[in-house]
Amino acid sequence: MRNVLRRAAVLFLLLLLGVAALALLRREGLPGSAEEVVFRVERWLEQTLDDFGIRLPGWRAPEGPAKALPPTANDQVAAVQALSLLDRITTEPERRAGYVRDDWPHWLDLDGDCRSARHEVLASESLKAVKWGASGCSVQSGAWRDAYTGQIRRNPRDLDIDHLVPLAEAHRSGGHAWSQGRRAAFANDLEDNRTLIAVGAATNRAKGDKGPEEWLPPLPASRCRYVADWVAVKARWSLGMDERERVMVGNILRNCIER
Repeated sequence: MRNVLRRAAVLFLLLLLGVAALALLRREGLPGSAEEVVFRVERWLEQTLDDFGIRLPGWRAPEGPAKALPPTANDQVAAVQALSLLDRITTEPERRAGYVRDDWPHWLDLDGDCRSARHEVLASESLKAVKWGASGCSVQSGAWRDAYTGQIRRNPRDLDIDHLVPLAEAHRSGGHAWSQGRRAAFANDLEDNRTLIAVGAATNRAKGDKGPEEWLPPLPASRCRYVADWVAVKARWSLGMDERERVMVGNILRNCIER
């Protein structure tokens, strides 16, 4: 009995030290990738405390924005690649007339496993294993880092699945001529993780159907990757750009490379 108590006391002290260290790291600030590592450690600490029936007064890993950083080397590589892809994208006026959202079937279950594209994205992007509902078809909880704001989100109801290139923009850029099958493939594209991303609902609705010439993520550190991914998605689906969009996208990418 004495050994059990001694081991429990040592574990408790280690956990307390871990909590104190995480609090210090958060206060000093961390790069985005390290932020996610700390988040995972916090989850482990919470789970371990729960397993031992330990509750620390007021302890819960805080939600909030990750530290904003300049573009990473990977973002700059993506910008270089996107700038080369830009040459493959045709420049043409947008066709705004005729867009109907229902003509783009979305949140389908294309693989027949009862999980719609929305829930597939939530599961794949969560920082920890998601909790599924009783039917196994819908995500009930998880943890997500919003690429547009840097915030950590835990409630899937706070999230939208953003079509990085909005459906209306795809229509204007060439999708107006697609079959419904191709529109459905675009609207539920799980083969390229740049097409659909889980982000905060309020931010996604502020974006609406705007392109990079009118809207960029509020988190400056996300903008280079966002524009590079925008170009990659457009190139992959053979969508065009109008002159204003093309010039703005090119300028952003060149600035990302030069920084």
